[in-house]
Amino acid sequence: MSTPAEATSTTTKPPAGPRRLVRALALVGGTAAALVVWALAKYVFDVEMQARQPGSTGPADITAVHVISSAVPAVLVGWLLLAILERFVAKARTIWTWIAVVVTILSLASPAAAQDATGDTKISWALSPIAVAAVVLPIFARPSPRSCPGPPAGWLCWFVAPPRRLGKTARNSPRR
Repeated sequence: MSTPAEATSTTTKPPAGPRRLVRALALVGGTAAALVVWALAKYVFDVEMQARQPGSTGPADITAVHVISSAVPAVLVGWLLLAILERFVAKARTIWTWIAVVVTILSLASPAAAQDATGDTKISWALSPIAVAAVVLPIFARPSPRSCPGPPAGWLCWFVAPPRRLGKTARNSPRR
């Protein structure tokens, strides 16, 4: 027999496991998208993936390690920011989405300013953060399982259900 305290603790706070799993998969998917862009540019379109790094004398190859080491921290910082916003702000996903879009746009400045890089290299380098954002943004911006209905839908509504509106606002309520 369960006590009332046990019953309320299991019903008021759903486990964060599904949300973490989906966001971890977004991290892997975003990194994989950046690697696909890099591999297509390097091996299919034969783009010379080289750019001069700060402090070096000549151009250096942009390798898969460079792609991974730029995509993973970017997604992790985005995940951390979203987790902080979800904890303290009411419209966390909306704010996070705008911040992520602005950061993605600003990330295009780095390839554009690259010295000793061809135009093809700059274009493929700029497509990498766009590919990461194309994977991560829709997944991170989905509603949390708390806003999904209970069984039988469960956390699967993350993938199929659009975000629910929690009430009528002045904008979408009928006029009298």
